[in-house]
Amino acid sequence: MPTTEKREILMKHRKEELKKLIGVYYAQRGWNETGIPKVETLQRIGLWNFLSDEAKAKVTAMNE
Repeated sequence: MPTTEKREILMKHRKEELKKLIGVYYAQRGWNETGIPKVETLQRIGLWNFLSDEAKAKVTAMNE
């Protein structure tokens, strides 16, 4: 197998593993799959009340 083909296979595997790790990291932080904090997280850390109504609506919509 040529080196370039091996490299492509390895990079594909690494990207898949990185996506999994990022998903675990986001979940541990209380974020959704795109890295946006969940409403519960913002409430728990005391930031929810500082958001405007528009920002609250956007965050809520992004987490549905």
